[in-house]
Amino acid sequence: SGSGFFNSFQIPFAQHVNVTVEIPADLVSEEQLPFWLVLRGRTHAKLSLPGGMALPISARLRSYLSTVPLLAPAAHLQVVNTSMQHGAVMLIVLAVTSPRGHYQFLEGCMRAAHVGTSAPEYLLSSGTEDYFLGTFYFDAGQYFMPIAGVTSLCPPPNKGSRTVACNPAVSASVRFSAYRVHGSSDPLLFERPFSISWRNGEPGHGGAPPAYVNATAFALVYEWTGPPR
Repeated sequence: SGSGFFNSFQIPFAQHVNVTVEIPADLVSEEQLPFWLVLRGRTHAKLSLPGGMALPISARLRSYLSTVPLLAPAAHLQVVNTSMQHGAVMLIVLAVTSPRGHYQFLEGCMRAAHVGTSAPEYLLSSGTEDYFLGTFYFDAGQYFMPIAGVTSLCPPPNKGSRTVACNPAVSASVRFSAYRVHGSSDPLLFERPFSISWRNGEPGHGGAPPAYVNATAFALVYEWTGPPR
């Protein structure tokens, strides 16, 4: 409806690239459905994370998408699960809708683990807020920064919280989404098969237990074989 999308992340390829557009099912029958694509690139370009940290020219950008319509309280949502030996997580996006009008699911931590080993998992955050560089259920409201931001926070957690595009009267549910970019200033690298997960709340934290939620995670990861970067 008059909107557009753009992406300036580096997407490396060796010889050929195939770009596809998925048309929404409710628009397939439209007689005219025009759209335009603008693609730009360079040959013999150096590959790097946002901010300039160099990556191997053999690295490829892979996307991960995971959606669970009814994620149980304290259950884990897979964000990344790769068998590659080397890589750099570049972007993670999380979107959660809760039918219960509170934000207890934000107690959930981001976790990482080495796949196929007995090594214990480790925490990337002590809750959802601090992974996305926020605090206290994002009580100050939304923000949009180069490395992190909250794109949906409705209804606002506190009176006076900064929110945009929010009409709490339309629905009693809570809607939250945020993004985190791991660039050169805060890289998230791995050197063995690797996974990341988000948990729907944490037992014993946040007062009332979280509800079943609709949760979606999207991630972009540079992966490569051979020696480390």
